[in-house]
Amino acid sequence: MIQTLFALSLLCTTPAVDGPAVCEHDHDHDFEFEWVGRGQPAAPIHTDTTFQVERGASLVLQGMNGDIRVATWGKPLLRVQAEHARGDQVRLQRKGRQMQLTALRPLGLADEVQWNLTVPAWMPLQLSCMEGDVDVAGTQGALEVSALTGDVKVKGASGPMQLNSVEGQVYVLDTQGRVTASSINNDVHLMRVIGEIDAQSVNGSIRMEQLKALQVAASSVNGRVWYVGPFLPRGQYNLTSHNGELVLGLPEGQGAQVRVNTYQGDVRSDLSELMVPQQGHPRSFTFKMGEGGSLVDLESFSGLIQLLKVGDVQEKLRRLDERIQARDLRRSTMRAPRAPRAPRAVVAPKVAPTPAPTPDDESPEEERR
Repeated sequence: MIQTLFALSLLCTTPAVDGPAVCEHDHDHDFEFEWVGRGQPAAPIHTDTTFQVERGASLVLQGMNGDIRVATWGKPLLRVQAEHARGDQVRLQRKGRQMQLTALRPLGLADEVQWNLTVPAWMPLQLSCMEGDVDVAGTQGALEVSALTGDVKVKGASGPMQLNSVEGQVYVLDTQGRVTASSINNDVHLMRVIGEIDAQSVNGSIRMEQLKALQVAASSVNGRVWYVGPFLPRGQYNLTSHNGELVLGLPEGQGAQVRVNTYQGDVRSDLSELMVPQQGHPRSFTFKMGEGGSLVDLESFSGLIQLLKVGDVQEKLRRLDERIQARDLRRSTMRAPRAPRAPRAVVAPKVAPTPAPTPDDESPEEERR
């Protein structure tokens, strides 16, 4: 029995790889790379390997738990760095032009892996994870990201993007291209985005700042919708919230044709171009700002619609960020491990002295004497 187990262990063990390595493969055939970590049982294993890729190839990564971080460079190489448990296998398998990256254990996907990838900027990516954040920077190809509980952050990218999270936030900063971003129970934040935008949330807010977009569609069921910045000429903007507020910060002299519609909510304006009608039904009306040019549709079922100056909304957002930072600081302080208490000094209990015997307290033996 022992000899059989020893033979199986030799068959299941492959040599460890020291340092990064560049691997060249015949692109007409599929290839597979397996690595089994060695080391102390409690210490994580670090895998670092590099593959040569041809232009037009795409990468698919399916993770369970653990963060995924992606950076880019100008080399036709894919570098994979991963931290995982002993016995897990980091596998890169090619099927046609698609490269599939996974971490496996004997009974399925590896439980927790921290991924750090460096890819060619042109490579299309499809990333997914269950519990962990996804952070992508500098990509120029098509990007698709889905997360269950973690945040999704994309910065400095270009190309079509589909970004989704169920419980986490979605950040899109300094990007160019069509962006589709959604979160079920958290916020969506877009800043300095050039291109078409489709943003959705159920229980979170949508925040859009300094956009250069001809088409914007943003909707939330129970959260606020923030829009700060100008409308582009001949642009179309559709902002909707069912129970939340619509807050717009617009510059002076903004030109737009605006339609406002709310059922149970109110409309407030601090802009000189708009005076809310006092007669008829003030919750459903249209008005023209400046020379017009853009088409803006604002709709809320029971939330307040506010049209304010840019500076006023920026001040509101600044105070909101301060409150969020203070809340996160309190939570991190509460979750921090507490220092152990010093042991209490043990004090011996005081014992009352035994009183000396009196003539009335003589023992029976003394009485017999």
